[in-house]
Amino acid sequence: MPEPETLNPDRVLDEIGAREESGGVSFCVKAIPKSGANSVKIAPGGLTIKLKSPPVDGKANEDLRRFLASVLGVCPGAVAITSGETSRRKRVFIRGLTRQGLLQALASAKSPEKLR
Repeated sequence: MPEPETLNPDRVLDEIGAREESGGVSFCVKAIPKSGANSVKIAPGGLTIKLKSPPVDGKANEDLRRFLASVLGVCPGAVAITSGETSRRKRVFIRGLTRQGLLQALASAKSPEKLR
């Protein structure tokens, strides 16, 4: 896959399965718990998100919500996991964000390839 900065913006949104829904946008993520550091990488089929926390008692899901909120510039309450609570593959919904807003938030982060 080409470097994110060379990707067509619409292709980035398609790669992560972004779609506008009533009141926000949803997209696919692959969560990898028990990683060395929290980070995000744009990958085919979704965002690959590495989380420090273990998948115990919902800690990784809560950290996923908080980390995504931080990266996207929204409050944690605006981030919901809509499917895949017990799976690595999840669909998340961000209330109050559009596809274009999602793209802008990812682009304005420190590095589009790997966000920390």
